[in-house]
Amino acid sequence: MSLSFSRYLKVLWLSKLISPFVGRLEDIGTDAYQLISDLRGIIDFYGFDTKIIAASISNTVHVETVAKRGAHIAMIPDAVFD
Repeated sequence: MSLSFSRYLKVLWLSKLISPFVGRLEDIGTDAYQLISDLRGIIDFYGFDTKIIAASISNTVHVETVAKRGAHIAMIPDAVFD
């Protein structure tokens, strides 16, 4: 295990909450859904108590996909429910 990866694991282990900003990550061309899947896999594999809060949700596709990918919580604005 590389030193940088072990630091990443330590951050996840010490964090109670981690919040990837789905919409913003998509805006810069990053696969936010894969990030959530990867984070959830690491959290589950190592038994961390960290929860994933998906933020910057802007549509129902975001809501459904982050739920399927393993986010514990999604911060959904009122406009998505309209």
